[in-house]
Formats: sequence, structure tokens, C-alpha cells
Amino acid sequence: MNTEKRTYHHGGLRDALIEAAVLILEEEGIAKMSLRSIARKAGVSQAAPYSHFANKSALLIEVAAFGFSKFSSALENPVASGDTPDDLREHLAKLGVVYVNFAMENKALFQLMFGDALSHISKSETYLKEGERAYNCIDKAVRRLKDEAAATLAAWSMVHGLATLMVDQKINVAPDVGNQVRSILQFLSLK
Repeated sequence: MNTEKRTYHHGGLRDALIEAAVLILEEEGIAKMSLRSIARKAGVSQAAPYSHFANKSALLIEVAAFGFSKFSSALENPVASGDTPDDLREHLAKLGVVYVNFAMENKALFQLMFGDALSHISKSETYLKEGERAYNCIDKAVRRLKDEAAATLAAWSMVHGLATLMVDQKINVAPDVGNQVRSILQFLSLK
């Protein structure tokens, strides 16, 4: 029987550790996450994470950056079908649906990205870049309708609030999230 640990000679250790951390986060929550458990999940030695991350906090920042990258990619997917106000409103509504769906499909990752767990930790350049990329997806769509920073903040706050309420199970998940998002945008006079 072979009892040797797997090693990552192909240069993929960093990504493997982030993937293992995301799995633990989604399956067991942040409280059960340690560098030791992440190393075990990735199939590497307990010391291996320290070759890429100074500590658990540094790894969590990169997990959140990974989350923002995944989130941004999802937000960049819906493309406006035209430049009329109705087309732009529908595009914004689609972004809102993507936002809520991402939150519901990645609850623990979403909570890590936007919650208090990282508030006291210095952010990496990747984290800041990916977070800004996600925000810019929303800002660009809103500003095509109404070129005001307050409009972006209002739209983002309301859709984020809806997503957070659903993730935290404070409200029931709507069978048609699209209609809820459209109602929010209409309430904001963006629809």
C-alpha cells in the first residue's frame, strides 16, 4: 500500500490550496477551515500552504479574490442586446438576476467576499482588482441608463440586499428572481 502524500511538482499548488479552501468553506464553513485542513483536503503536507500564504488570513483574502473573479466573469456574461433604454434596463435586470443567483449558488463564498470575516485583514492587489472589476460591471450598466454615482450605489445596494436576505434565509427564495429585480429597478426609477 502506498502511503506517500501527493506532491505538486507542476506548479499548481497555490490554485489547489485555494480550490481546497473553497470546498471546505462551502461544505463546512469558515469556522472549520484551517491551513492544516486545507492542506489535508489538497493532499499535501501541513507545511505546504506556507510556501504561498503567510497565514490563514492571507489565504482567505485570495479565496475571496477568487470569488470576485468568478463573480465578475458571471456579471460580464449578459450582454445588452441594444442601446435603447428598454434594452439597457433589461440588461441591468439580467445583471441583478446573475448577482442573486451567484449569491445563492455560492453562499459561503459570497458571505466571505462581502462579510465581516475579512474586514480587519489587509487586502491583496488581486482582491482589490477583482472587487473593482465586479463593481465596474454594475456601474457601467447603470451609468448607461443614468449617469450618476448615486444611481449605481442605489441599484447595487438594493440587489445586494436582496441577495444577502436570501442567502441569510431572512426571506424566501423567490421562484422568479427576475421579477423581483425588475421591481427593485422600477422602484429606483431605472426601469
